Amino acid sequence: MKNRLIVFFCSALFAALLATGVMAAECEHNWKEISEVAASCDKAGSVTYKCTICEKQKIETVKALSTNGTHKWGNPKTVKATCSENGQKSRTCSRCKLVDVLEVLPAEGHNYTEKSNNATCTEGGTRVLACTKCKETVSEKVPAGCTFVFVSTSATCTKKGETTYKCSRCGAYDHKSDEALGHDLVKTGGPTCTESGKYITKCTRCDYSKTAATTSKALGHDVPKTGTGAWKTVVEATCDEEGKLRGRCERCDKYVYEEIEKLDHEYSGEYFITKIPTETEVGKYERICEECGDVLTKTISKGTTNLSRYTVPSVTASEESSLVEKGTKIELFCALEGATVFYTTDGESPVSAESRVEYTGAIEINESTVIKAYAVHRENRDIEYSLVTKFTYLVDEEEKDVVVKMTIDSASADVNGEGKNLDAAPVIKNSRTMLPIRFVAEALGATVGWDEETRTVSVISDEVII
Repeated sequence: MKNRLIVFFCSALFAALLATGVMAAECEHNWKEISEVAASCDKAGSVTYKCTICEKQKIETVKALSTNGTHKWGNPKTVKATCSENGQKSRTCSRCKLVDVLEVLPAEGHNYTEKSNNATCTEGGTRVLACTKCKETVSEKVPAGCTFVFVSTSATCTKKGETTYKCSRCGAYDHKSDEALGHDLVKTGGPTCTESGKYITKCTRCDYSKTAATTSKALGHDVPKTGTGAWKTVVEATCDEEGKLRGRCERCDKYVYEEIEKLDHEYSGEYFITKIPTETEVGKYERICEECGDVLTKTISKGTTNLSRYTVPSVTASEESSLVEKGTKIELFCALEGATVFYTTDGESPVSAESRVEYTGAIEINESTVIKAYAVHRENRDIEYSLVTKFTYLVDEEEKDVVVKMTIDSASADVNGEGKNLDAAPVIKNSRTMLPIRFVAEALGATVGWDEETRTVSVISDEVII
């Protein structure tokens, strides 16, 4: 008995030491994985181990697969729906294999058609239906009996009649008395988008027709709201004129036009002074619309002496930049009385160039020329000088056609409208017209020569002897 107590006491002591961990250090653990929670891109996982000797457990954390918690999605893939099962459109993360369902594709349902039917009018049978999509078949019992289909009827919209049916299997006929069919009415006519009208009610089976007693007003066009893509701008609005939008009526398919309001003038920030104020008279200045060129004229109070906010108007010319004839004379103008105009013809700026010339009279254009001009008001230096205006003139150096007019037996002629006297008049001899060769040739710019030895006349034009 005493020995048993000693053994029991030793066992209890050993168990207590294990429980308190005193002897735990003596276990050389043999860890075995018993469970795992897989890591994903946005969540850490874990692995649980258990010692096969002392049964102690430990848990190790597995880091999330993505450092920023985002998935690396692959291209979407589609699994088509079948007749009985849903499909889906999804994508899969290439790291954690998580499947993200983007869209569920509902099952399409079967489309059954009759494949066979052995039932007759007198004996029941089986009808087999087959799905046209997945080929699945179902069978159903069919009782005996005729399958009648409509053949004809003597009933009308207003009178009773007899309807005939025929069995699609055995060909037997069946007759049935039917009530009047009643009218199958549709409404026609009526108003259009632009014209009033009366509705007419007609039967599709018989010649019944009834016209409404009252006239309905025109419906008006059925068009989308302006500001949508259904409208197209066909005329742009300007400061001077309204624009125009075009849309299409959904009822009559005709074009409909809407007006676009005129634009507001966008006047420049320049104040072009055209009249300097005095003690007794108001001055004037103009602002010009940058969109359409409209001129807004305003007054300057009498006695105003500080004119630094104003600018001398730009120089204008008697002819805009264009192709001109040699010898054309160009005049320059400034709308401000008392302003002095300077210009250059060598391409330099007239504001600072030593080659600038003060304008005193018309400029004759004998070759292609670029005129640059600006204006200043010498008596009011606080007025800003004008902008530099550029005019380009290209001289037309092509030779003009020469028109020579002569009359038979007349010693007078006309060259480009200028009267000339002839040494000899044109005559008709032996049904031929004889002209004074020297006069005609020289009028056309040619040179006439006479060879005394050979007694021949030569006409030279553009170094070519005729």
